[in-house]
Amino acid sequence: MRPSGRPRARGPASSEEPYLRAELLRRFGAATARGSNAGGERTVGELLARARERAETRRREEAERKAAERTRREREQAAARAKHLDSLVGREAELWRQVEALVEIKRPKEYDQAVQLLKDLHDLSARQQRAEAFAARLGPLRERYANRPALLQRLDRAGLKA
Repeated sequence: MRPSGRPRARGPASSEEPYLRAELLRRFGAATARGSNAGGERTVGELLARARERAETRRREEAERKAAERTRREREQAAARAKHLDSLVGREAELWRQVEALVEIKRPKEYDQAVQLLKDLHDLSARQQRAEAFAARLGPLRERYANRPALLQRLDRAGLKA
């Protein structure tokens, strides 16, 4: 019995045989030094590395999601553009008359509308492999309105050159 009146604890760590206690402490120290985390504990370095991995995974997944969304939107826009151009087939002469009428008004808003129609006519002629016919009509239009720099600037910005 101990001076406190309680019996001495028995077991390998409290054994009276010192080599057992020393062996247990040696094994525990070796396991801890190796980084053996049998209890599920992780080091700060391991936690930080895992956090970096997860952040990189999230960034990569977000970039992939955005790229897929951008591709989907581009496909939808291309389909809508194709549908719009299909609706213009056979109306080319009427559209050229509208362009002329809009340019005659001499206002920026109408110039913008004329340029949009010309872009439609350009794309339509490219689809129909008739780019030369478009250029043959655009050249004289640019010459006729050469004294209107605002119109010519808009045509240049839209890439509509004869």
